[in-house]
Amino acid sequence: MLGYFPVPYPDELLYSVIARYKLHQGIISDSQIVNDLFGSRNVAAVVDFPGHLLDLEQKTYHLTHITADQWLTKHSLYPAYKYFLQADRNEKVVQSVLSGKAWDVHTRTGVAASNIKVPKFLRLCKYCYRDELELFGEPYWHRLHQLSGVMVCPIHKEYLYETDALFRPQGKYEFFPAINASLVRKIPSDFTTKQKQKLMLLSQHIDELINLDLDVSISFAQWAHYYQQLAENHSYLNKSRVNHSALANHLEAYWSASVMDILGLSLSDPQWLINLFRKHRKTFHYLCHLVVWQSLGSISPLSGITGAQQLIVPTQIPIAHEVTVDVVACKEKRREWKAAITAYPKKGVKWLRITGGFGALYAWLYRNDRLWLSQNTPCQAPRNTKQFVADWVRRDTEFLKHVKNLKKSGALRNNHGRSSMSWIIKQSGQRASLEKNPDKLPKTIDFIKKIAESPDAYRWRRIESVIHDLIKQHQSLEVWIIFRKAGIRKEYQTKAIIKNIHYLKRKLSLGTSRIIQEDT
Repeated sequence: MLGYFPVPYPDELLYSVIARYKLHQGIISDSQIVNDLFGSRNVAAVVDFPGHLLDLEQKTYHLTHITADQWLTKHSLYPAYKYFLQADRNEKVVQSVLSGKAWDVHTRTGVAASNIKVPKFLRLCKYCYRDELELFGEPYWHRLHQLSGVMVCPIHKEYLYETDALFRPQGKYEFFPAINASLVRKIPSDFTTKQKQKLMLLSQHIDELINLDLDVSISFAQWAHYYQQLAENHSYLNKSRVNHSALANHLEAYWSASVMDILGLSLSDPQWLINLFRKHRKTFHYLCHLVVWQSLGSISPLSGITGAQQLIVPTQIPIAHEVTVDVVACKEKRREWKAAITAYPKKGVKWLRITGGFGALYAWLYRNDRLWLSQNTPCQAPRNTKQFVADWVRRDTEFLKHVKNLKKSGALRNNHGRSSMSWIIKQSGQRASLEKNPDKLPKTIDFIKKIAESPDAYRWRRIESVIHDLIKQHQSLEVWIIFRKAGIRKEYQTKAIIKNIHYLKRKLSLGTSRIIQEDT
């Protein structure tokens, strides 16, 4: 059972809490952190949408009394997106992050495909940093400061700073504590006082958004109806058509082109704005909504969301028109279509319409005599069912030769981790074939298994590297120092390994002393 885990500060990211846990416990091995907290190493350091939250709750609830749902809603960036997702999509996102399948969350929320990019580096307010040092003895990463659109701290009314900590960590288990971060540069602040005030109000609106506690679900139809009414209320609707150019001019006058560009909502290509005021077929980024709402009378997130949720979408009743078709014309069109089929017996409908020049004839029959047309289409041409048969024996030989060449060139030595079987397969460039068809490539798979580095071998390689470095630096070769620098956990510090370390120390020390004697 876990004996310690920090209690999160107000508005603190779960990523930040884990980074502080690492610092407080003095843990060097990043992979040990996720193993201790989640019981698995299949967990990555993620700033915005952390996963495996049920596992975390199981490990830490007795210390924090925080549930998986609370970690998600109070200590991640999910609340900024949830009110703009459809009910089924929302449910899938929640299930993904609570379980161990959070790799698809950025796609489901629309973050991956959005023109509005997440910050490249983690950000902080230097005045919040100073206050937290005095109050708590340590700073932390605020979730508000990491959200797109937040450039000004709403508490201190000052621009944020970018740090040297990456928003998307390079290492899978890399948790960067805020106290170790360095301020790199101030977020571009060459704006007027009025622009800064508007950006500060935007930060306040985003802060309000992530702290809302509403149980609502808004459909695409409700959002479309809401924006139709919004355009009408602000005189941008003319006979059921939205004046998109006037809207774009209004946004540019309120925000300025430079601010919109930095926010990732350029008005040089206002397609996002046009789509926002049309029939909704996809989820829009929270910043699209907030930027428009603020420019149209500072509509708060609470007002906008509840206003859309309360709308009842009018039901559209289709009006049918009775159409009469000239019988003589119909017979003539049928005759022409049959003649076309007879003239080109091996061609399909697509060819007749596009290449054959019978598109107008097909369209007339489709509109006026659809049932007859469906019963008088060309016979489908026989398909070439001959399948490509892969020569797996030849592939196996070629892959084996390729992997051997990689080994010979030194490309299969992993200087940053273990040369595991999966890592070697990835380096081979044939990952899909080798992972999906291992039984058809036996020679290559057997060779990779043979050269793959076992966990024991990898631990010993780290130990050897540390001993070499300590000898070069004329430092102490105490066993506990070697274990610590090599990141060897206690359960692997066996008597056999300690014996081998003493043997290697003597061997390398003798070799070094001989070299020194020869030099002198």
